[in-house]
Formats: sequence, structure tokens, C-alpha cells
Amino acid sequence: MPSYVCKGAKLKCSMGDTQSDLNVTHPVNRVIMEGQPMASTMDYKPMMNIMPFGKCRSLANPTVAMATAACFGRLQPMPCVPNITSPWTVGKLDVSVKGQPALMDDCKLFCTYAGIIEIATDGQATPGCVKTGASGIEMSRLTKHKNPPIIRIYWIDKQENGARELSELEEKKEVTLCVEVEDGGEGESLDVEISAPQGQTFKNGQISLKFENLMVGADNMAYVNNFSYELNKD
Repeated sequence: MPSYVCKGAKLKCSMGDTQSDLNVTHPVNRVIMEGQPMASTMDYKPMMNIMPFGKCRSLANPTVAMATAACFGRLQPMPCVPNITSPWTVGKLDVSVKGQPALMDDCKLFCTYAGIIEIATDGQATPGCVKTGASGIEMSRLTKHKNPPIIRIYWIDKQENGARELSELEEKKEVTLCVEVEDGGEGESLDVEISAPQGQTFKNGQISLKFENLMVGADNMAYVNNFSYELNKD
């Protein structure tokens, strides 16, 4: 079964001689999975997301073709400079990362120099650790879960005209914490631990708030309703 891809995933190219690491560039409001920012199909830009794969051996690469011609047809691999003009195909269309389909480890990328780029490892780091990185809610962290793989967690503010996903979380403001899991998680349970920012505590003096055995419903979601927090000001 395909898995979600995170920053640090190992990539390989059919025309390169070494692997490279995927870089995910979401400066704010990152979606974190297994301790790393999740990737979307738009994380494809050369030298920003996609690093060189050692030396290229494709004759479709002009530098390789010229070096090979200069050696009377003997193939001369040259330093790789990825030339990619379109996003990863195809991604998980029903799971969004920053408004784009989530990148899965069976996706492919195509270099104009005839290289096919594939994902060797998904980059997921510490099993059982999923956290948000949205601005203003560094205090929120899902530190362990039991059975269903988690896609993402986020906060919503219920209003008269519907629910609104939040990018910041204010103290004393009641919100709902939403935990989305993969299909088939209905009936499973989750343990959620929300940690205060480093060096701070919640009003009750604790460094974390725990919610145990949250049940996953038919919509593959678990919720912490009417959540609010307040930090010690000491």
C-alpha cells in the first residue's frame, strides 16, 4: 500500500548514479507526519525540492551528448542538473497538503533529459509522532497513536456559516481538534497529547494535556471538541 512522503525521502533517477534527498519547502503552516513536513505533488522544483543525482548518463542531456561526441561516441556521464517542468504524478487527490494532492511513494517525476525519478524511501522518521506546525499553535502535538495511520491533524472554529480551518490558535478560544486517519480506521482509537511550548506550562501547571481513547468514526475522523487552553504567565 502506498505511503505518504515527507521531507528527507530518498529519490532515485533512472539516469543518475546516486540518490538524493527530497526537500519540502513550506515555510509556514506545515503539515507534519512522523516528525517531518509532508510533501505534496508541487514539491518538484529543481535545486529547491529535487537535488542532483550525481552524474547523468542520458544522451538527451546536451552536456552528456557533447562530452560523449568529443570522446568519439564513448559515453561520458556529466554532473546532473535536474530539468523538471511539471509536478509529480499523480498523488493522493483526496488528501490535501497545503491545497495540493499529497505525495505518495508510488508517484513519479520526469526529467526532460529522459530520467524517470522515483521515491526509494518515504522519509517518515519517528513512528508514532505527528504534529502540526501551523503558525501560532506550536503548542499542539500528537505524540502517539495506536492503530490507524494518521494523515493530518488540524483545528477548526465552528461558526454560523460553517467550520473554518485555523492557521493560528488563540488562548481561551474554544475550537475543535480534528484528527484524520486513512480509510478503514472506523472503530479504532487514538491517544492525543497536546504539549505546551518549550519552557512553558498550561494554567494547571502541566506541560501537556492528554486525551485517551478517542474513537474514530465512519468519516475516518476523531475529534477533541470544545478545546481551549491557557498558559501560565509566570
